Amino acid sequence: MWQNTIGSKTRTLTVNKSVASLLLGVARLYLIIIVHNAAHVSRAHKKLKFRAESAVQKYSFQYNVKIVGIPNPQENHESAEATAALCVKLFRAMGAMGVTANDIDIVTASEHQGRM
Repeated sequence: MWQNTIGSKTRTLTVNKSVASLLLGVARLYLIIIVHNAAHVSRAHKKLKFRAESAVQKYSFQYNVKIVGIPNPQENHESAEATAALCVKLFRAMGAMGVTANDIDIVTASEHQGRM
C-alpha cells in the first residue's frame, strides 16, 4: 500500500506483491545510482579543489621573492611597514625604480631553510 498526502487529501494505491517487489527493486536501483553519482561528484570535487589550490599556490609562488640576510623584524620589533620600506629601498638599489610599498602584498619573516 502506498499513500500520498497532498493538503487534506490522501491517495492510497494498493498493489500486489510482485508489483511491490518490482517497485522496491527499482527504488533500490535508484538509490545505488544516486550513491554512485554522489561518490563520483565527491571525487571530482576533490580533484578540482586540489587543482585549484595547486594553481593558486603555483601562481603565488611565481611572484614570491625571498631575500636572505634582512634582520628578523620580531627581534628588532620592526613593523611590517618598516620591513616593506626596507625591501623597497633594496629593490631600488638593485635598479627597480618603479617598485613602491603598494606593490608588496605581504612581508613575512621566516627561518632560513635553504629553499623556498
